[in-house]
Amino acid sequence: MKLAMLGGSFNPVHNGHVALARAVRDQLGYDRVVLVPANISPGKQTGYVEEGKHRLTMLRLAVSVDPGLCTDDCELARGGVSWSIDTLRYLSERYGKDLTAPIGLIIGQDLAASFGNWKEAAVIARDYTLLLAVRPPWEGESFCFPHVTVENPPIAVSSSAIRSAIHSGGPWRSLVPEPVGRYIEEHGLYAS
Repeated sequence: MKLAMLGGSFNPVHNGHVALARAVRDQLGYDRVVLVPANISPGKQTGYVEEGKHRLTMLRLAVSVDPGLCTDDCELARGGVSWSIDTLRYLSERYGKDLTAPIGLIIGQDLAASFGNWKEAAVIARDYTLLLAVRPPWEGESFCFPHVTVENPPIAVSSSAIRSAIHSGGPWRSLVPEPVGRYIEEHGLYAS
């Protein structure tokens, strides 16, 4: 089995996250893409983050009908800062006997410039496959680690913009999967 991991705050998960996971599955032939909500993202330790149980539930709702997409709560269960290397090691142990290739780690081109500063970046680049999600035009000259590119669908959306729209009463429902929108409204998330 070819397995890829997409980590993030998913605060909330949106159509762009799901489209990227599908693109990795469809463009690169991965059998399973695991979406992992961070407990505390290393680069996002400030600002409002919804409770882990809500972010995990929204993520499960977003991928529930999508073959090959699934979630894992390992970072929430582990607690503390969520380091990609720790999660990759966990997934390697969990799926080890079923893996037919190194696990792919999906990173956006916005994170490419800082990847060298990640915890154990050299180990990640050596032991796993970096899947760099890019939007044209992308030259890649600044990313010096071995990687495979995947074309990131051009969906202009961000979790922070969604939170802002919910808080201010602006339009946002079309930016998230339908069951996620219902869940946000039912639980009054991001409204205050």
